[in-house]
Amino acid sequence: MANAAALTDLLVESDDPAALSCEFARVATAQLEPWYHDTVALDAEINALWAGGSGARSGPISLLDALAAAGVDPVVDVGYRRYRNLLDPPAAFWCDEHLADRVRAAIADGAPPVVQKAPSRADFAALI
Repeated sequence: MANAAALTDLLVESDDPAALSCEFARVATAQLEPWYHDTVALDAEINALWAGGSGARSGPISLLDALAAAGVDPVVDVGYRRYRNLLDPPAAFWCDEHLADRVRAAIADGAPPVVQKAPSRADFAALI
């Protein structure tokens, strides 16, 4: 929606197609590139989990730890939901040291782990 609104604003402001195209490419990159990199990181983490690895992301906290913490800490829960519902950019959740500290504290305090309810990779392979 923000990308469409930016395009609308640019259409109102410019009648030069080349300038409009260049500016929209710049705006779209700024808006969408963080989400692209976030998706790549989440895919890598999930793929590692499905392959039997830890799935740990390169940042300060992992997806499974974040989800476990969100189940017991309302501040983490709100931060995670805002990020996943596209209200805040990925960095607002994954790079926030206050939230990372709360995630680590929730895990240290025994937050129940997230249980994967989906079939395992082996289960899927057996179906093929």
